[in-house]
Amino acid sequence: MTLLEKIHAGQSVRSAAESLGMGYRADWGKIKNTEKVLEVALIEKKKRGSKPDSASPQTASP
Repeated sequence: MTLLEKIHAGQSVRSAAESLGMGYRADWGKIKNTEKVLEVALIEKKKRGSKPDSASPQTASP
């Protein structure tokens, strides 16, 4: 499985890189460089620790 396949399957960049015996910083740099060359985002970037809002209007209790 490739780095991008592991990320697509739900792993973080760090977790995917480590599971492949690769360095996080080097792989993150490769992703960023490839995105720049292709002018397209390869992965969706999320803030660290972000989670869906559980208090949406449909589920919030009064």
